[in-house]
Amino acid sequence: MSSVRYPVICCVVALASACGGTTAATIAPPGGDAGATTLPADAGQAPEPTCAVDRVQRIGVTGDGLYGYPPYAAWGCRVVYVAPTGDLVSRDLATGAAETIAPRSDSPRRPALSADTIAWERGPEDRPEVVVRVGGVTLRPTGAFALGAEPRVDGDVVVFTGFAGTLAGDSDIFLYDVAKRTVERLTDAPGQQRFADVSATHIAWTDFSEDPDGRFDDDRRDVSDVVVHVRATGARVTRKLPGKQAFPVLVSGSHLGYLDWAAIHPEPKLEAYVLRAGDLLDATRDRDIATVRSTQTVPTRPTGRAGVLEWIDHPETRTRWFRAPADGSTPPAEVQGTTGLELYPPQAARTFSLVATRALGASPAKDVFLMLVAK
Repeated sequence: MSSVRYPVICCVVALASACGGTTAATIAPPGGDAGATTLPADAGQAPEPTCAVDRVQRIGVTGDGLYGYPPYAAWGCRVVYVAPTGDLVSRDLATGAAETIAPRSDSPRRPALSADTIAWERGPEDRPEVVVRVGGVTLRPTGAFALGAEPRVDGDVVVFTGFAGTLAGDSDIFLYDVAKRTVERLTDAPGQQRFADVSATHIAWTDFSEDPDGRFDDDRRDVSDVVVHVRATGARVTRKLPGKQAFPVLVSGSHLGYLDWAAIHPEPKLEAYVLRAGDLLDATRDRDIATVRSTQTVPTRPTGRAGVLEWIDHPETRTRWFRAPADGSTPPAEVQGTTGLELYPPQAARTFSLVATRALGASPAKDVFLMLVAK
């Protein structure tokens, strides 16, 4: 890995090993005061305000449900997260104002956030449904599906997985247009299509129809491809490659990242994978970004924004946080200042990234807090 390191500029965690023992936080990218400047849509992603933050308080989050999809999301100066109480909370980082938007009794999890739109899962884990909130109004999309899960958001569009019956059965990708209050079925293929991501220009998902049992499960021998859909025209490309490619991340209007296991069986899933990236509609020039391993309790998945992928690597001795451009122009660089912390899945906003942390040996039930790192 490269010796280049990103400094920890800002923390919401009062841990001396990461923040010098202070709860003060500053995110001050070029452009002015919080919310005053709206950056242009960066490579196909929705415009997002800059965020200049100070006096941010320590924010605790739940240590449950961190596998794969973390219980927090960030956009602009807002963070949505599942608190230790189990409530889903929306917090303005600039003012510190917080609002509970879903109670613990709903079992809220896996929030996604963009502009004024928040989406999350609720209900029993084996009977989930997708909930959307915009302008203070809570909505529940309905359509040709029995269960809804894995929502992602861009602007006023939500994509999610809709299951015909149980979570082990057939599933497709659906698009919910918040402004129109309409649900569109994007796929009608055999087997499962899951784990979608959405940007202002594209939608990508994992297609398991080529797998012998047609679904994502724990047999550790899954086979799948990534499909990319062009929102403006409806055209789509299946990125045919050997083995399994899954969990696409739309990093920009020209590049995506994904997890790859080639022909490795039994497949280690999130405990070990190759993070790869390439052109959205052309798999022939894909490149390896990093080999990622995880021996910690909670495996993590990568995130991406503005052309940069981010991931957590924890081979044996310590957790490390890396960033790298998806176009391969520079090697991965480590985010500095996280020694002594266990790091959970990162989430990328435009001017900072968010990750849950806990000190090694601390309780995951009580001592998990959010950290902000400026880009």
